[in-house]
Amino acid sequence: MWFEIDGHALVVTATDGNRHPALDAVPLPLRRGELSLPVAGALSFRTCSAAELQSVATAAMAEEGQRLRLPAASGTDLEVELLTRPTEAVLLCPGHGLTKVSSDGTHAQVLVTDPDGLPAGAIAASAVLAMIAERGFSPIHAALVGLEGVGVMFCGERSRGKTSSCLALARGGWTVRADDRCFLRVRDGQPVVWGPGGEMSLRPDASKLWPDLSRPMAEGRDRSGKRVVELTAVGGRAAAGSVVCRALLFPNVTGAQPHQIEPMPKAEALGEMLFSTGLAALPEHAALQFRDLAALLEQTPCYRLGLGRDMDELPRTIAEVLA
Repeated sequence: MWFEIDGHALVVTATDGNRHPALDAVPLPLRRGELSLPVAGALSFRTCSAAELQSVATAAMAEEGQRLRLPAASGTDLEVELLTRPTEAVLLCPGHGLTKVSSDGTHAQVLVTDPDGLPAGAIAASAVLAMIAERGFSPIHAALVGLEGVGVMFCGERSRGKTSSCLALARGGWTVRADDRCFLRVRDGQPVVWGPGGEMSLRPDASKLWPDLSRPMAEGRDRSGKRVVELTAVGGRAAAGSVVCRALLFPNVTGAQPHQIEPMPKAEALGEMLFSTGLAALPEHAALQFRDLAALLEQTPCYRLGLGRDMDELPRTIAEVLA
């Protein structure tokens, strides 16, 4: 499997003519050629045996460089070892796979032992995001919607209501730029956020807020079990594009009525964004990402959003905040 990021288009070529399952877990709609970020480079993705992975990992990790070991998350065995040096960064998940990314972001290599496993997608994603970060774009775990060039972001941890808020505004006439991940770039002091558009992933209990979504519709499932639906099927519109962000909203479903919005200290907002997004693997990319997030927060009001039951009222509530 080869990903060729050439100019403004992404070309995917598989030796067997099929799309690789791990591509579904990469947090960008790469398979539809919607990546319009100004990037260029190549990423190779290959399945290998456990013995070959061990051999490559031993040689790669034997080099001199700055090392970091992350313990396994609760309930998993996915330990991560990171080695950075002037020419490249190496990210190793022992027993699962390895990513090598050149320091200029133009080339990356991914080896995995189980192409159908979730770690394969995460390992591939780390390479793609590093290549994009080299072009000066900082990834953010957030939903992004826009209206006439103005946008708002829904930020924070998973299962807090980001996608539901995004869908509510989409049904109110806004355009969804990103359901889960968008990209920030600061030029001449002006933060601009770009989103790839695409589909929307809804949790199985989304019908509690949106009863009409319980009806049958053409859909699939992502790797976390969420329903993947086209926005047009649920009364919205999605398209790739950039916006100037006018508010950062950190939602949480409370069930109270009406929706509640209150100012949020920017230090808390930065902490939540860093916790949910994480920093890039390469130190220079992490420094850029932190600087850009700080610039975004400095210029953008932050709010906690308590989501009530009537989601159709949310567009009006947000409009009042932006007025």
